[in-house]
Order: sequence, then structure tokens, then C-alpha cells
Amino acid sequence: AKDDDYDTFGQGGGVSNFNGKIYMSGGNISNNECQYRGGGVWNYGEDKNTTIFEITGGSIINNKVTSSNIYSGGGGVAAYAISMYDDAEHISKVNIIMKGGTISGNKAYNGGGIWGFLFNNSDEGIVPEVNITLSGGTISNNTAKNNGGGIFNSYGAIKMSGGKISENIASLGGGVYFDFNKFTMTDGSITQN
Repeated sequence: AKDDDYDTFGQGGGVSNFNGKIYMSGGNISNNECQYRGGGVWNYGEDKNTTIFEITGGSIINNKVTSSNIYSGGGGVAAYAISMYDDAEHISKVNIIMKGGTISGNKAYNGGGIWGFLFNNSDEGIVPEVNITLSGGTISNNTAKNNGGGIFNSYGAIKMSGGKISENIASLGGGVYFDFNKFTMTDGSITQN
């Protein structure tokens, strides 16, 4: 997935999820590449329905995002939500849910394993949501040149009640990087990043 004229295009090297729902329980998404966001899986939400990517098994491995643009990321999985209009304003949501499986060996400028970001263009203060929930599985050996080797989420929430984040590399936040929201951890492990 690449655009030779614009470095902010080229999303979803392996899979592109546009306002939809993906449930991954097995198989592999591997060795894909894109220019801007979502080397393995790109998730985009702009409508009233919640966009979902849920992984309970299988692996997302050795995918890559090539751009060094500051808003690029998500070597394994990327999530982006934007406020939009139809008959009325609404909250757009993207939920990344990891209950099992493996996200490993992926590379990006931000968010080597998982990347989340939202853009609010609402005049009414209606803010979109990117929620990352981890209750199982492993996020390991991912690399970010900038922030968030394992997970990067800017303006979105992270909840961790299980699973393992280990041996990821970044300049800041080897395991997890987040800002402007909340990271809640009740179980699981973040180790050796």
C-alpha cells in the first residue's frame, strides 16, 4: 500500500477495515508493508457504528510501516477515529481488543505493535474514541523509531487486565506510550522492554 506522490497515503498493507468489524481467531497476517499506517491491519472509524478489530488467536508478525512522518504508525495494527457529520454529529469509535494471539516483529515510526490516534473536527465537542483493551496474548519484539514500541495511543484509552508486553524497543515508551488520556492496568505484565 503506497502512494508515490503523498507520504500520508498508503494504509493497510495486509488488511484494511473501514467502519467494519474483524474477529481474528487464527491464521497469520505477516510480511506486509505499507507507507503510512497499518502495516498488518488498518482500522478506520468515522460513522455511528463502532469499528472493531478483535484478536483471540493467530499472529500478526513481521509487518512494516515505512514512513517517518510523525503521524504515521502501527507496524502490526493501526486504529484511527475521526468526528464526522451525517444527519447529526455522532461519536466515532475504534476498539482494538486483544484476548489472545501474538503481535510480534513489526516495525513503524510510532507504535511498532499497535498504534492509535484520533482526530476531532467537531464544533460541538463530540470527541471520537480509540480504545485499546488487552486481556491476553503477547505483544513482543516490535520496534518503533520514535514512540511506543509495543503500544502507542494518543488521546485514546488503554486498559490492560492480562497479557504480556515484552522486549519491544522505542526511543520513548518501549512497552507502552500514551498521552492525553488514561492507561489502566489491573493485571498482565510489561517487562524487558
